[in-house]
Amino acid sequence: MIDFTIRQWDINLKIKDLESDIQILMKKIEDTQNEQTLAIEQDDYDKADALDMRILQTKKLIEAKEFQIRQMQENFLSQELLKADKWQELSELMHKSISKVVILRVT
Repeated sequence: MIDFTIRQWDINLKIKDLESDIQILMKKIEDTQNEQTLAIEQDDYDKADALDMRILQTKKLIEAKEFQIRQMQENFLSQELLKADKWQELSELMHKSISKVVILRVT
């Protein structure tokens, strides 16, 4: 049980790290878009095109991190199901043990 809970904590920490990375990347996109606007205003279209490529690459990186988050959330849920199954197994074992103790006391 503890193992499943520790895995879930680890998953949660990784998700928070990815979400933080996404916020940083979104700020980078905003800054790059501002820089791109300035380049266009200065008629520096080569620089604007290069910045556009940087923006597209950063957006793809964000998409990849969002995909990782979805995978980790699914993993978190599967850990929760495994933990529930283990609790069920433990409960059944406890009931069997109690039943055996009752039988031993009666005899």
